[in-house]
Amino acid sequence: MLGSLFKQQWMMLVFFLATIIGTGYFCFALQPETPIPTTLTTVGWNYLSSVLYQGQRLRWDFSTHAPFTACINVPENPTDIDRRVSPLVINAIQQWLAVLPEAQKTTLDVAFPESIACKKAQLQVVFLPTLDAQYTAGKTTETKDKVGFTAAITTPVFSSSTGKLTTMKMNVALNKPTGAPQSQVILRSVLLHETGHAMGLLGHSPNPNDVMASAYYNKAGSQAKLQLSASDVATLQALYSQSAQWSNTVSGAGLKVNQAIANRESTLPALRVEAQTVGLALQWRNLGNALLWLGQQKEGLAEVKRTAYLQEAVQAFNQALANQPTLSAVSIQLAQTYQLLKQLDEAQAVLAKAISLNSACTNCYLEQAWIGAKLRQWTIVKQALYNAKQVNPRVVQQPAYKKIEQLLLAAMPSV
Repeated sequence: MLGSLFKQQWMMLVFFLATIIGTGYFCFALQPETPIPTTLTTVGWNYLSSVLYQGQRLRWDFSTHAPFTACINVPENPTDIDRRVSPLVINAIQQWLAVLPEAQKTTLDVAFPESIACKKAQLQVVFLPTLDAQYTAGKTTETKDKVGFTAAITTPVFSSSTGKLTTMKMNVALNKPTGAPQSQVILRSVLLHETGHAMGLLGHSPNPNDVMASAYYNKAGSQAKLQLSASDVATLQALYSQSAQWSNTVSGAGLKVNQAIANRESTLPALRVEAQTVGLALQWRNLGNALLWLGQQKEGLAEVKRTAYLQEAVQAFNQALANQPTLSAVSIQLAQTYQLLKQLDEAQAVLAKAISLNSACTNCYLEQAWIGAKLRQWTIVKQALYNAKQVNPRVVQQPAYKKIEQLLLAAMPSV
């Protein structure tokens, strides 16, 4: 599971970062009223493979980040609700720290803007009036559409070679898009969820009853989640209990790439098992993401192995789309996988289907235009760029649009 503060193009960048660097984000969205698979409710079950970044574990090294420090930024002229949010942040962090494995247990230090320690804090919590990113959630079989909004966004900075987190920034909306103050109950739930991202759970649980599911309420839709579930605890402990190389002992770009490849390959068995047993779109997409990343590593893997990973990625993305055909982002990833396999016609067919399901997918049009340029189908390129601009006029400012437009002008000077 961002208009005055964040423009639409900034929102697109945040969404891009969600895919590239594991940005965590919380949004109000309905969960389909479908039975929860038995595997998601088994005692001791964890959703670790759903909260890895492309198969890589990202976590804090508490041997160098102890105590864990958080800076809570409140406005210069705080209102009553501003004064009350600091204890909510502290409570959320302490809940997660309390369930770390004994070997990783650490304490919490809290800093505020006026202190020097604030600038050096691992977690920066910023409260804003609103995060202006409204959208309408998809239809479900037993409930009406809901209008949601972004309640918080958590963005990590980490070392890709070691998986060590270095800093986290959490932006939290104090108000609804209407300007009405958010309730303390919902803020508590949002902060608990976002702090899970800050601990390294960069993704969402497929079980709507877990804190790390993508909605703030439980499956019944009647109660905000204010305490960690058994699966939340099991997942955090699995993340911090598995062996990993904390210290960066490698040297040279080649060795770092090889280590990163080894890290991702080591998690493929778990990703495959969860995709096959849980079978939801999220699990198949997670597997596809890891396989696509491996398939792009030209300098670290033999071509035959990369091809095998890409072919498996095609199967995984197709499974995700079979479960949820409207996932435009997955369609784009599938099209990119086909491109790496030099199957451009298949890539265009995937994008055409995605556009038929979502005619407002700006990135679908850009990808369609890019493949059209590779095929020298300039009429398709021209139409795709036109459609992208009609959906989002600001797209003309994006580097991808400008590059494709330059190719089009070179091929068709009269355009």
